[in-house]
Amino acid sequence: MANRDFSKPLAGVSAELAFHGSIGIGAHGMAARRVQEWLVYHGQRPVIDGDFGPATERYVRVFQSSESLPQTGIVDATTWAKLTAPLYRAMRPIDGTGKTVNGLVVAYAKQHLVEKPAEIGGPNDGPFVRAYMIGNGGRIWQWCAGFSSMMLSLACTAAGVPMPIKPSFGVPELARSAKARGRFSADGPPIPGDVFVIPTATGSWSHTGIVLEVRGDRFLSAEGNTNAEGGSDGVCARSVLRNPARCDFIRVAP
Repeated sequence: MANRDFSKPLAGVSAELAFHGSIGIGAHGMAARRVQEWLVYHGQRPVIDGDFGPATERYVRVFQSSESLPQTGIVDATTWAKLTAPLYRAMRPIDGTGKTVNGLVVAYAKQHLVEKPAEIGGPNDGPFVRAYMIGNGGRIWQWCAGFSSMMLSLACTAAGVPMPIKPSFGVPELARSAKARGRFSADGPPIPGDVFVIPTATGSWSHTGIVLEVRGDRFLSAEGNTNAEGGSDGVCARSVLRNPARCDFIRVAP
């Protein structure tokens, strides 16, 4: 059953980073798949099939060599920590002392973009996607709302303040929550640290992200599940230059 509970937003992160013991040739299932996904993230080319065979072992040795580790072909705790370091760095707590919630949202979004989150192993899947989506992944799990919700959750935790809206995996749910709590603006302007949502012709919303900075009559975003063209079903998290006239906004600060 899909997990729809955002009450523990870091549960998906913990699952992706957890080390359950050394694995090598003969391992099967999600543990082997996670190793293969991280190898792909680091530039190797194993088949992501959940079977730890001789080819995966060779790629592990190559990765270990690149990190100056013993080339055993076995993923021990040290190798696992090196493989998963990008997600650990992305989620690293930021000291909220003297910072606004909006400033923390921007800081966390930038910290994540540095690590180049992307889909791995199939549409809407991979360790970063499952971390944002609290363990969910796969074709139906478009993850832009999960990315925005995670940035808000991390920032509010660091600031010690309640969430301004109810986090969600769905963009329409984020917008409706903002309307219910008086945090919705259809008129702009974009404010760094606020959330943008893109309205549709049918009265709903299709995509979301974070306002990073204002540049003249445009704003620079940080958004998940997008591409260079700013699409709403891309394969990575990145910055996009957007027109605020085509967006609605969720105010993080009252």
